[in-house]
Amino acid sequence: MKRKILSLLFIVAIISVNAQDIEMAPKPPDLYLGVGTGLNSYTGVLGISGNIRIVKKHFMQAGFGLGSWGYKYTVGLRHDLTYGRGWSFGAGVSHCTGLKSVELEMEQYSGDTKPVKVNLKSANTLNLKATHNWMIGKKNTFYVDLGYAVPLQQSPWEITDGSRISENARKALDLITPGGVILGLGLTFGL
Repeated sequence: MKRKILSLLFIVAIISVNAQDIEMAPKPPDLYLGVGTGLNSYTGVLGISGNIRIVKKHFMQAGFGLGSWGYKYTVGLRHDLTYGRGWSFGAGVSHCTGLKSVELEMEQYSGDTKPVKVNLKSANTLNLKATHNWMIGKKNTFYVDLGYAVPLQQSPWEITDGSRISENARKALDLITPGGVILGLGLTFGL
């Protein structure tokens, strides 16, 4: 009988300690603002980000920044596996505004190299990413994004000065268009 009473008291003590831990845990912030950088990242080469909690571990994300293809705007959704540290997974859409009359040194069809005027048209990507978060203090995080940005347009550029560029130059332009591996990092500050 004593064993049963002791076992019951032990279980009640564990439950009450766990309940106190849950009650004493700080409430995670509902809004994070941050800065980020990267290749095909939500914020472009350099930009700002915002994450707002929708419900529990689900966030709406937005990013704005300057990239190699003009300004970049991104919106998406993120699911956190744990609060503040560990893995998150997300999906979103990015829009890059493009640039007009960019002059690039390019190989011609004849084999010579010369400056060529190119319009980098607007381009969109579908982004799938995994993020690892590390807590800094009680509310801030450092993160690394890994993923893939699926291009939604093919060859969103045009030669505007009549030059005939080589196949290698075309491949080089396609290589720098938005899309491909996502590698980003940044800091967010919980408010």
